[in-house]
Amino acid sequence: SALGSKPCYLLLLWGQGCLWMTAGSKKKCSQQKGFCMFWRCPFGYKFVGLCSTFSHCCKIIWG
Repeated sequence: SALGSKPCYLLLLWGQGCLWMTAGSKKKCSQQKGFCMFWRCPFGYKFVGLCSTFSHCCKIIWG
């Protein structure tokens, strides 16, 4: 859909890539040893996907 492509485009501009997760994404994030964080990942963590519209899946950079 056209609406789905806009956030993906913004993520590409931020250099994060476009790593959309499917339904049940909070569970998928946990399975990847990540956690969901509102808005953006804190220092020391990297963006690995989306849990919801404004919630990112974050994973520690080291380890």
